[in-house]
Amino acid sequence: MERLGQNYGYILYRSSLDTEEGLNKIRLWEANDRVNIWVEDRPVLTLYDRELLEEHEPNYPSHKGDRLDILVENMGRVNFGPRMEHQRKGIDQCVQINGHMHNRWQQYPLPLDHVERVDFERPYVEGTPSFHRFTFEAEETADTFLDFGGWGKGCAFVNGFNIGRFWEIGPQKRLYLPAPLLKKGLNEIILFETEGKTQETISLTDEPDIG
Repeated sequence: MERLGQNYGYILYRSSLDTEEGLNKIRLWEANDRVNIWVEDRPVLTLYDRELLEEHEPNYPSHKGDRLDILVENMGRVNFGPRMEHQRKGIDQCVQINGHMHNRWQQYPLPLDHVERVDFERPYVEGTPSFHRFTFEAEETADTFLDFGGWGKGCAFVNGFNIGRFWEIGPQKRLYLPAPLLKKGLNEIILFETEGKTQETISLTDEPDIG
């Protein structure tokens, strides 16, 4: 990410498996912090933290020419100690597939600093990362909590403001939404969901749920 001038958010790496018959082994060198891997929009692996230090054997029956997508999430940096100079995000070195160095990557930075530019008219591919837009009318403003039950993992934006990450593993089950971020009349909520777990509706409640 840092080499591309990106500080936060996600980055997508895309390539074609032109030289491999079957995705049997894969290792991401110097990758941080959380990774979702798809072949032709089908989920293959999710790796997090220490899992990224090892080679994995998905033994996925891919075919030559299949599209490979790797989404890497920046989950934050430490600001103390001897690891401060080792906080590179994304894939800082290389990707090894079936023991071979894999080349010819396209890189798509996704800092999430302009979610208002998302084209919500594009079709949704089930099981893949996606943006979801909700609107609601408010007669008055007050502190409230966004319940993300039924969703997987991602970020939530209210009227263009990033109110934080959500993750189904908890312990927190609702995100705090302060009154100043709301306005009388039409309000907008945008969710970026990475696990392909979606719901038709979301709800606002008057109580937190911190697990």
